[in-house]
Amino acid sequence: MMEIIPMNDSETNSDSHRQLSATLLLLLQELTVQTEHFIETVGAGAGLHRTDLNALAHLARFDRNG
Repeated sequence: MMEIIPMNDSETNSDSHRQLSATLLLLLQELTVQTEHFIETVGAGAGLHRTDLNALAHLARFDRNG
């Protein structure tokens, strides 16, 4: 996993923004990869396809929201 490096005062706002944006993008990509892996693993263990799990997630969300 990527290490998050704190900014120092000598960096410009533009440089800080670019670095934070790049870090956020990489972390979101890693989250997506790990989430995909989790869904595949759970689905395989339950005999379900990923679309089945997605449908269940939507139903659960609709149930929570009324």
